[in-house]
Formats: sequence, C-alpha cells, structure tokens
Amino acid sequence: GSRAKTKLQHQIQLVQRQVSIAAEFQRPVSVHCVRGYSHLFEFFQQLAKHPETCPPRVMLHSYGGSVEEIPRFYKLPGIGDRFYYSFSHAINHRTPDKLGA
Repeated sequence: GSRAKTKLQHQIQLVQRQVSIAAEFQRPVSVHCVRGYSHLFEFFQQLAKHPETCPPRVMLHSYGGSVEEIPRFYKLPGIGDRFYYSFSHAINHRTPDKLGA
C-alpha cells in the first residue's frame, strides 16, 4: 500500500468536489473508503438534506465497514436507495461468512 499521508480535511474536500461534479452531470460515483466510514456517513447525511446534491448512484467499492453500518446508509432520507456495495476478498480479506452473507 501507499505510505503517502493526506490530511483528512483535504480528502473530504476532494470527495465533496468529485461528488458535486457527479451530481451536476447525473453520473454515478465509486468511493473506496479506508477506516473512515463514520466520516463518509456524516458526509452523505449532509447531502441527504438536499438530495439533488447527491449523485444518482453511489458504489461503496471494496466495502470494508461493518455489516451493521450498511443499513445506516440505506436509511438516509431521499438518497438511501442510491447506495450499492462491492466486496473484495483480496482487499478486505473477508469471506462471505465473515460478512454475514
């Protein structure tokens, strides 16, 4: 993996801009989050206040959060149905039985 260090606030600003562009052009986004799902949830919770600012589809790529976190995203008013998840054994080092599937 990369040893590059980027401040959280800078990463959030980049995600905000990318998501804003995707929403403007009605394009889906793919988000790969590492150990920051609470921040990511808070970000989308703010977008839920103005659903038009959220892209039509959001793929949480190689999802590594807990199984319990998934319903929180689905329950976001006005945007919860836009979330999709992908899982990667190579990245997540999880098997379906560990994911609760």
